[in-house]
Amino acid sequence: MTQMKFSIFKFFSYIYIYFCKIFERLSIKYIPMKTLILKNIVKNSSSNEQGMVLFDSLQNAYLNKDSLILYVDSDLSMSSSFLNSSIGLFLDKYGLANFKQTVKFKGSKNQFSRLLDYINKYSDLYPV
Repeated sequence: MTQMKFSIFKFFSYIYIYFCKIFERLSIKYIPMKTLILKNIVKNSSSNEQGMVLFDSLQNAYLNKDSLILYVDSDLSMSSSFLNSSIGLFLDKYGLANFKQTVKFKGSKNQFSRLLDYINKYSDLYPV
């Protein structure tokens, strides 16, 4: 049994080294993403003030050239005021391309659809 554990460890070590060499040859750098859990940074998702809290986090990530995963719980409803003062403001200041480069979404299919719909409508109404 111990030898089997060692073999599995050795196998995964070889795979890790193999992929590191491939990434190195292709000049791909692994950049870990910070996960931002929305319900942990805002008190609610219905006010402009709390939208600014999210905006500040998104802006800091962008200015530091970081990427982040924004995790939105399925039971969290976001008002248009909240979205306008967070994601909308980011889109106004930095544009859709920079938003896509900085922020990735994680959550339920419904939340993803809601946010995608908001971003698409916002981009159509206020092209940068």
